[in-house]
Formats: sequence, C-alpha cells, structure tokens
Amino acid sequence: HDNISYSLCNASYLQVLDLSINSISGTIPSCLMMMMNGTLEALNLKNNNLSSPIPNTVTVSCGL
Repeated sequence: HDNISYSLCNASYLQVLDLSINSISGTIPSCLMMMMNGTLEALNLKNNNLSSPIPNTVTVSCGL
C-alpha cells in the first residue's frame, strides 16, 4: 500500500487526477486539496484505503 506523494502538489497545470482503485493508504495531503482552488478540476480517490477526512484547506469556491 502506498501513500499519495506530496510531489504531486508540484505538478503545474494539472487538471484531472485519477488515483482510484490503487490501494492507497494514509492521508490526503492538504496541498493537494489546495490545488482544487487553482487548476485541478477533478480528483478521483475512490476505492482506496485512505484513513483521514478531506483536509479543510478546500475553499468554498472549489468545485469539489
């Protein structure tokens, strides 16, 4: 089981990120959720083993 890499937060112009069905465990990096306020329009994390709630770094204007 792998964790979501913080290096994804350095991706420029990332619009869609599908990490579904990858046996990912651990937490969702808060910096990844902050990307939802910029260029990232779609984030799919279904069917993983994440152990925390969605970080509170998502703003009201986010389309999550």
